[in-house]
Amino acid sequence: MAKFSISDTLFVTLVHRGTVVFNREICGVCSVAELMRVIRKNVSGCAGMVTMTLRNRTQGWSRTDSLLLSAC
Repeated sequence: MAKFSISDTLFVTLVHRGTVVFNREICGVCSVAELMRVIRKNVSGCAGMVTMTLRNRTQGWSRTDSLLLSAC
């Protein structure tokens, strides 16, 4: 996963089975673990393979990853 800092603005989109289940601007996270906590809190009913697009507006990069979310 790419590096980011607490002052960066991140745009996160999660797509599950062709449907956007999460699309937010997130500020103030400093680690991947913290980012995943924010995501899991907001998509608690979603389980399975999702595609996550993460764009860092501050640093100017973007990446797409596949994630496997388990049921909470």
